[in-house]
Amino acid sequence: NKIYPDLFEKKSFPSSLKEHIRYPMDIFNIQSTMLQKYHIKSAAEFYQRKGVWSISNEKMLENNTQPVKPYYNYMSVDGGKAELVLMLPYTLANKDNMISWLAVRCTGENYGQIIIYNFPQSENISVTYQI
Repeated sequence: NKIYPDLFEKKSFPSSLKEHIRYPMDIFNIQSTMLQKYHIKSAAEFYQRKGVWSISNEKMLENNTQPVKPYYNYMSVDGGKAELVLMLPYTLANKDNMISWLAVRCTGENYGQIIIYNFPQSENISVTYQI
């Protein structure tokens, strides 16, 4: 919307349909992939690839694993009413403990707001693969 502000008209969109709009999965996939490296703030750590994240794995049939696909979930983001979010868990690269999760809000005035929740590195948080 910032690049092409006149491409979509939000005001003329019927409110009965606005309730059913969800954040696009393809855009979220691109954003979540880019975040794996580009969340690092230190140039030295970036070039040394320290702190690179991976999308958490999950077990499939016959003990095969695959990266978790983004999923919609109802949760309270800021302690208020539960709302629909699209989310994805991360681990540190080549590690099995959850380090962070990424979510994007899908409803109301907060539509499109991205949230990154970082877990304390001193704690071991189980990921989907371990559960």
